[in-house]
Amino acid sequence: MADTGANEQASASERAESTLEDVSRKAGRFLAVAFARVREEAEDMWAEAQSIRRGERESSPSE
Repeated sequence: MADTGANEQASASERAESTLEDVSRKAGRFLAVAFARVREEAEDMWAEAQSIRRGERESSPSE
């Protein structure tokens, strides 16, 4: 009977570990996508600032 309790505890631990790994994997994927988007936006802003600095376009957002 004690063996059954140990098996159930091991099974619960394995499920918890599996769930934690899944959540970690999803969080990592989410952060990678979010970081890529932020980086792309920053690159766009930098390119636009350089363009304005060189006088290639006006700084007004009315375009």
